[in-house]
Amino acid sequence: MGFNVLNKLLIKICNAQKSKKRVVVCAKTVIALKLVSILKNEGFVIGFSYFELNSRNFLKIFLKYINFLPTISRIKMVSKPSKRVFF
Repeated sequence: MGFNVLNKLLIKICNAQKSKKRVVVCAKTVIALKLVSILKNEGFVIGFSYFELNSRNFLKIFLKYINFLPTISRIKMVSKPSKRVFF
């Protein structure tokens, strides 16, 4: 289940950057929080914040662009059934 959430979040971020969006909103989960924290530390996103709406927690991710080009241009999942690897 965790990899489905991770895969959906990565695709959502990549699609948002292709369409030049500034912000992506997703459900706040532990795995999403860890992924966004890694992306922030590596310099792929500006930052993130939390908010609550109707007693549900959400994560707002601020996307980063350099010279109007997205920092994340492509996400590729290289995996086999026993081990998931993202590139």
